[in-house]
Amino acid sequence: MRTGARKTLPETGETHAMILKEMRGYNADSKKFYTGKGNISGAVYTNDEKHWDFIGDVIKNSLTANPLHMDEFMWVTQMEAEIIRWTLNLYNGDKETCGVLTSGGTESILLACLSYRMQGLKERGVTKPNIVCSETAHVSFDKAGFYFGIEIRKVPMGKDTFQADFEGIKRQIDSNTVALVASCPDYPFGNFDPIEKIAALA
Repeated sequence: MRTGARKTLPETGETHAMILKEMRGYNADSKKFYTGKGNISGAVYTNDEKHWDFIGDVIKNSLTANPLHMDEFMWVTQMEAEIIRWTLNLYNGDKETCGVLTSGGTESILLACLSYRMQGLKERGVTKPNIVCSETAHVSFDKAGFYFGIEIRKVPMGKDTFQADFEGIKRQIDSNTVALVASCPDYPFGNFDPIEKIAALA
């Protein structure tokens, strides 16, 4: 495996064989973290090689699909609609509910924060929105605050419980608060915050 970073664009391209050899080397180095006795919480959920071979086949058959071109790739749009409907059904959504597929957790959080900002503006006229969250919340909330002009109010976790501080969150809420954030579980400790109590504040 190549060591060190390329600091300039190579004058000549590499062959397919060279690229594959390099990628296999990278992958082999990473596998130690999720094969054998290794486990990565929140990143790789199985070390079954057959599963990843299957995922590779699925990806290979969908690489060229572009949902923006609905006539040519209608099946992608259909799959998206099915997944959204299944999820809405799980949460008792009616005919007026909707959803969107994202590329992962970060994009999901970004879009949720944007939605809360716009809801606060439309329904309550909030022009200086804030989101109150535990300091253990996903880093994407900080990104959302930066991108969308939302103040992110971080509340230190409880020193004894290592969970979201309910009273601390309660104190940070004001008329410009558009969302409250807690984790089930959080990344640092795997703890479940008192979601029902915090949800009741909303």
